[in-house]
Amino acid sequence: MLMKSHEIQIPLQMLASVNQNLKEYYPTDEEWQTIYQIIALLEPMEKGTQLLCVTNFPTLALVHRVFNGIQYHLDNCIENNKDINLAIIASSMKQNISEYWSILDKSSIVVTILDPRYKTIDFFGLQAENAKNKLQMIFTSYSTTFTTENIHIPVSTSQNLNKYFASLNNRNSLTANNLTQISSEVEQYL
Repeated sequence: MLMKSHEIQIPLQMLASVNQNLKEYYPTDEEWQTIYQIIALLEPMEKGTQLLCVTNFPTLALVHRVFNGIQYHLDNCIENNKDINLAIIASSMKQNISEYWSILDKSSIVVTILDPRYKTIDFFGLQAENAKNKLQMIFTSYSTTFTTENIHIPVSTSQNLNKYFASLNNRNSLTANNLTQISSEVEQYL
């Protein structure tokens, strides 16, 4: 509704100048300025909603990107807004979003990093380092759970038996090298 009123501001102004009854309800310049600021405050929520609704298969990584963008925008509005009322509205929105986002954020970090479209693009500074460490911790836990000792190598008549026994002998050295390979694999992926 605010966008529509903004789009038809000039025709409304012309109508208000002709009709005295309508003139008293027509926004002042200061009120129009507030309307523009509210539109700017709400714009990322509208665009995020549009993006997530038009995407056939929205991924958690995309949701992560949208919510982080909205939170960053709200932080800027809180810090840089000269109108205290808009800063209070932005702060309230940020608090509500942060409350729900904190639950989803923990699981979406690794998913976002593993999505080849995003990786660490949306992470900055300490957040990027924490995300990388979280991925390495998960990778390490899976690596120790699913070592090569747990893998059954089927022997077929066409397989070279010499390679089979060589791989059995190399299992111990592979598990010893796993921890050093983990960080290098994660680094290489990122």
